[in-house]
Amino acid sequence: SSGQVFSGGTSHALKNEMQDHFWAKEYQINDISLSQYGTLLFCATSRSVQIWDLRKMQWIGALNVGYQANVLCLAVNDIEFEKIRIICGSQDQSIKGFEVKEENDYGVHHSHFSLSPPHYDAIQALAISDNTLFSGSRDMSIKKWDLKHQVVEHSVYQAHKDWVCSLNVLQGNDKFVSGCRSGYIKLWLSNKCEMLEEVRAHGSSINSIASNSSLIFTASSDCTVGVWRMIKEKHSGLRVLR
Repeated sequence: SSGQVFSGGTSHALKNEMQDHFWAKEYQINDISLSQYGTLLFCATSRSVQIWDLRKMQWIGALNVGYQANVLCLAVNDIEFEKIRIICGSQDQSIKGFEVKEENDYGVHHSHFSLSPPHYDAIQALAISDNTLFSGSRDMSIKKWDLKHQVVEHSVYQAHKDWVCSLNVLQGNDKFVSGCRSGYIKLWLSNKCEMLEEVRAHGSSINSIASNSSLIFTASSDCTVGVWRMIKEKHSGLRVLR
């Protein structure tokens, strides 16, 4: 946990403001995410998101998420020159969007928008690509959002038979992968959220998914990391996980 440690040139007034708003009962870190160029680190704690400037190794502020429940997941991307968009998913089912500047944007930041209609249970996973966001929930559904217009484009109910715990958009952006608490991964077409493949990947929950240009990595509560490659089927032409 970040605790109540302050360093660098943070002003006394800002410290007092942050202590008043965010430091109470902050024990657990649920997710972290970097800005595109690795200069800012966003840290989802119990009921707030802390911001750290890694060039100075200095805490510089927080997002005022306004939740009555834990922030469980983050998604971060750049939206224009020196401006970063942060999406937060909460245990209270809500998804909120924030914007901060890359340089010297100190203090408390308030949300720019909330996405609706919400999920029916806690938001466990988020994945972002340009103006498209995918959200996964304990209600076992996946939603695809248009962030430019802040509307839902597709909702896949019963996307898994258990909590959706992880999401990752693959390079090329035409496919994404989801993982659930029962250890299954699914490969989807991003456009209309059509499922291509389902694989029993682990014996327990898949908590995180990462990918590069050729491989997909799954991290599970069964204490293993799975490494997967997409290949083309000879007859159907579909790319599947092996």
